[in-house]
Amino acid sequence: MKKHLILVSSVFFLSCSPLLANGEESSSQLTNNENKVAQVSDEKSAKADQNSTSTSSTDNKKGESSAKKTNDATETTVEKEIKTDTVKEEQNKQNVAKRSLPKEVQGEWVTTLKNGKKRELIITNNKYIFDGTEYSILDYNVENNEYMLSWDDEAYIKKYGKQDFWNPQPLSFSYNSNKDSIQIGDDNYTRKETTNPNEDYYDEYAIDQDFPGFLQDRWVTSFEGKTLSITIGPRSFILNDTEEYKINSYAKKGNTYVLDWDVDEFISKYGEDSVFNPQPIMFDYNQTDDTIISGAYSLVYRREAKTTTSTTNTSSTNNNVSNNSSANSANSLPKTGENFSFTLLFIGSMMTVLGSSILIKKFK
Repeated sequence: MKKHLILVSSVFFLSCSPLLANGEESSSQLTNNENKVAQVSDEKSAKADQNSTSTSSTDNKKGESSAKKTNDATETTVEKEIKTDTVKEEQNKQNVAKRSLPKEVQGEWVTTLKNGKKRELIITNNKYIFDGTEYSILDYNVENNEYMLSWDDEAYIKKYGKQDFWNPQPLSFSYNSNKDSIQIGDDNYTRKETTNPNEDYYDEYAIDQDFPGFLQDRWVTSFEGKTLSITIGPRSFILNDTEEYKINSYAKKGNTYVLDWDVDEFISKYGEDSVFNPQPIMFDYNQTDDTIISGAYSLVYRREAKTTTSTTNTSSTNNNVSNNSSANSANSLPKTGENFSFTLLFIGSMMTVLGSSILIKKFK
């Protein structure tokens, strides 16, 4: 029985061995297939990644190319704008160079407003700076000392922006060459005393220097029965012995002198009224007859020493005339007295004779 069981078992194992071998082969093939599939999948994934990288690289190149073109276009536009602005500036400079403002109006000017504040005006060959606002001058016209200035509104907008109510108008002012002053509306501008005015305009200009010696004197004149005086010191100008002006500088044009005085020092001394409007002191000196002409009525002032000498000479002449008259009177009075005495003596004698005769008759 045992032999039959062993035999049956051996047959069973022999019959199953091919199946086991085939199973191992199938499993091995299955594993190989799975590996191949995984390899193919990896290769496809790698190709996909490569294609994606390639596409991304292409897109990046396209983006860089597009950005480069945009930058180039932007740079070209900016360069064109810069070139345009440069050309405009050069044209403006050429225009300004052709029509520079005259030297006589160039300088720093100042006025005092009714509220006591000062306002400044600066004029150069191509700039007009009014109370801090700058205008670039392109051209100007002059008629009867009235200036009309055309200015660059684009440069103004670029610097200050466009105003709400934008209506550009020409700048205007009048220049008085005799007084060397600028009039804008009701305000009169004089050269700023701290700056050196145009030396080409004046024959002589001096800052912090004494007046010429021949001007330093006391000058007098008569007006409506009153004596008016001007006293000129080394650096002072005293009017009618009441108001003293400290002179900072003076200028000379021909026979005309223009004096800039210390406004602050004057106010500290005498105060300031509601109509205070400081102006430079001006007068003419006539060397021929040694006189000063000044004031709204062009009064003629003479040296007090000469006036006193003239008065003394006049008084001396009058005294001589009076003395001569007295001498003549003295010479004539004795004659007149003698004639009168003889008359009285004659009348007295007659009365004496008559009286004597009357007395003699009474005694008889």
